[in-house]
Amino acid sequence: MTYQFILYVALFAFGYMTCFLFYFGKSVNFYSKIIKTSSLFSLFIIARSLEHFEYSKTIKIKSMEENNDSEQNIQAAIQWHDIQASIYKNKIIKELTVAHSSTPYHHNFEDWETAMDFLNKNKEFIIQFVTKH
Repeated sequence: MTYQFILYVALFAFGYMTCFLFYFGKSVNFYSKIIKTSSLFSLFIIARSLEHFEYSKTIKIKSMEENNDSEQNIQAAIQWHDIQASIYKNKIIKELTVAHSSTPYHHNFEDWETAMDFLNKNKEFIIQFVTKH
C-alpha cells in the first residue's frame, strides 16, 4: 500500500514538473519573440519617421531656394535639421536600450549604426510580418 502511495506521488510530481517545464519553455519562447518583434518594429517605425523628416528637410530647402533665401539661411536650415535628427536618433536609441536592458536582446544595439545593422539583419522578418498582418 505504501509503495502505491509513493508511486502515485512520484507520478503526480513527474507530471506536474513535465507540465511546468513545457509551459515554461513555451512562455520563454513567446517572451523572446515578443521582445525581438517589439525591438524590430520600434526601429522600423523610427527609421520611417526619420525618412519622413528628411523629406520635410528637402521640401523646406527647395522652398527656401524658390523664395531666394540666402545661402546662409539655407545652410542654417540644413544644419538645424541634421542636429535635430541626430538628437532624435540618440534619444530614441537611449530609451530603447534602457527599456530592453533586462531582456535577452539588450546587447543587439547600442547606437544608431548597430541598431540599423540589427534592423537590416532582420529585414525579411519585418517585411514578412507586415505583409502577413
